[in-house]
Amino acid sequence: MKNLMFISIAFMVFFGCANNNPVSSLYPGYDYSIEQSWNCFCPNSGMKVKVFVRADTIAKVILLSDNSNVSYDLWEPYRTIKGLFSEAASFDTSAYSVSVSYDSVFHYPSMIYVGRKPIIINDTLVVGFNDVWFQIKTWNFIPYR
Repeated sequence: MKNLMFISIAFMVFFGCANNNPVSSLYPGYDYSIEQSWNCFCPNSGMKVKVFVRADTIAKVILLSDNSNVSYDLWEPYRTIKGLFSEAASFDTSAYSVSVSYDSVFHYPSMIYVGRKPIIINDTLVVGFNDVWFQIKTWNFIPYR
């Protein structure tokens, strides 16, 4: 009986200490979460969400205003951290103006701005594109593991 009690206590202590991140118990199974907003001339612009990531794949998205689940068909603009780096590097800088700011602690892209550069047809005619731009803002990165 004493051995069984000792094993039970040792088991509880071991598994109680194995999880040193108390936040992970709130969101089990996710690697991290990050809050994002996508701003552009597009539907759902400015919607602030929390993105939950598992194995570099978005697993869940919730709306910050009311903690409701965002429908899967609206996940397209949101990115994992790896996806943010890919997004920042994917644009041709001869055609687009790309500006990236990085988080001072975790060094992920905290803001990506992409805008179409004006087209210069000749020395006097410049065509600008005011509505061809987007901005991704990220904040509140929380690692769960």
